[in-house]
Amino acid sequence: MRKLLAVPLLVSTLTLCAVAVELPLAVGAVNDYGQTLDRGQRQRLAAAIDKLRVAGVELVYLASWRDPFGDASYYARQVHLAWELGSNAALMVFVRDERGRWHVAGHIGDQARAIVGGDRWEALRVRAESAVRTGPPGVAAVAWAEGLAERQDVGVRRTGTPAWTAWVAGAGGIAVVLFAARRFLCPHCLRPLRKRRSWGGILWACPRCRYTRA
Repeated sequence: MRKLLAVPLLVSTLTLCAVAVELPLAVGAVNDYGQTLDRGQRQRLAAAIDKLRVAGVELVYLASWRDPFGDASYYARQVHLAWELGSNAALMVFVRDERGRWHVAGHIGDQARAIVGGDRWEALRVRAESAVRTGPPGVAAVAWAEGLAERQDVGVRRTGTPAWTAWVAGAGGIAVVLFAARRFLCPHCLRPLRKRRSWGGILWACPRCRYTRA
């Protein structure tokens, strides 16, 4: 009987511990609670976030001085869940421990992973994790975000410029060339016509075949 009573008690204790954990509040795409970004880095990060948003990926940044779980990867997963980030969201987390060392983690949804590439996401995360050991976290965060955004350059250009506009531009260019050829080239020998003045007005004459028109 005591064992049966102990199981609900244990579950209730774990539930209370989970509820007691306080996670940071989301204030937008950039949540720099750790004060890692200067003005220029914040602008570059925002530009990368905007470019990824056009490609269909919602990139979110979190820098914090406190990890209530002592595990950056688990912390990132819990924040992704608590902030109700969708499948198209990618969360970058930079968190500092009690010794002042920065740790890097991330959590990415399936849709976002398919767009940016899972291998590229992980490679950039590992690179950022290595960079914070010797440099400021803001530099590593910007490099991670810009690395993801660079992959989307071709896709944005392709989706931003429909194929039919290229055909229209090409057709317009051909029309201009044909108009110029008809106006300034001899229709018989394709030699450039020379402009001459006469009593009747301006004449265009071919120096080779003597073709003339007003």
